[in-house]
Amino acid sequence: MSGPELTGGTFRDGWPVARRISDTRPQARIAVTGIITATQTVTIGGSPTCRCALTDGTGEICLLFLGRAEVPGLTAGRRCRVAGTAAASGGWLVVWNPRYRLEPPDGTGKICPQERRVPAGAGETAHLTSPVTR
Repeated sequence: MSGPELTGGTFRDGWPVARRISDTRPQARIAVTGIITATQTVTIGGSPTCRCALTDGTGEICLLFLGRAEVPGLTAGRRCRVAGTAAASGGWLVVWNPRYRLEPPDGTGKICPQERRVPAGAGETAHLTSPVTR
């Protein structure tokens, strides 16, 4: 994948792009690299949805892949880069069907050893460990 949203540019189509999850606001473009800490298949609107929790050390965001029970390569402990538009859903940051690129492990060669389930939220919305308070 090419394009400014995955190459480190600070603007995409004239709009700023968040580079850290902690800088992300609802309805803002985001392009971050982090570790998948949890995956889960849920049903949203009658469709299977792969839900992944991504953390970059500054916060956590939920990636939702509508119509897919799983996404090959996106497993707990895997490092990846994602790009898309953030949204607030039930007080939590989410990105629907983001572009993603699998990344090699960081310089230490370690992958995240922790795997946890994304807790089920109220209704069909992903709820993670920190609400949107911005």
